[in-house]
Amino acid sequence: QRPFDTVSLGYMLPLIFVVVEKGSIGYPPGEDADAQVLLALEFLSFQMDSCSDSYLPRAQILQTLVRCMQRYTQHYRLLKDTLLDCCRNIAATIKQDELQVLLDSVTVPESSVRSAVLEAIHAEIDLTDLDFSKEVWLASHDEDEEIAEVALAVWEENGLGTEDKLVFEMLQYLRSPHRTIRL
Repeated sequence: QRPFDTVSLGYMLPLIFVVVEKGSIGYPPGEDADAQVLLALEFLSFQMDSCSDSYLPRAQILQTLVRCMQRYTQHYRLLKDTLLDCCRNIAATIKQDELQVLLDSVTVPESSVRSAVLEAIHAEIDLTDLDFSKEVWLASHDEDEEIAEVALAVWEENGLGTEDKLVFEMLQYLRSPHRTIRL
């Protein structure tokens, strides 16, 4: 077995996205539908080496993985490993929109997702080109100590700092309905 080529994968990804978004195609919710989702997630996992090709919709793949971690908690381990593999393969050619998907995912309400994304960023993604990251700064003050420690490590290893204008950008988080995201 080997992964599909990039062009074939590009044609298949929309179907995979629909399956995980809707929960199944052609089946009512239940065991058969769950099997479709698991098959789609395993397919994605197997194809992550292809993510080194920047012609794939990598930002959408990252968004899908994060949403799946939020929705399909029973497959968290598979999704976390898939996210890590994806980040490993996009690290050398990561684009700003892909990086922003990852950074935005650091502020989702689910602590397990925040943790997985931060671990992937810490292990694979270079943020030294950024002067600051409000999302990482926010995560470094998380009430979950493990998340705060990883975020602080990301902050320090990438030489991130603060700027005066950051204060105004942080105001949006004060209105968040999720207690863990509010400062």
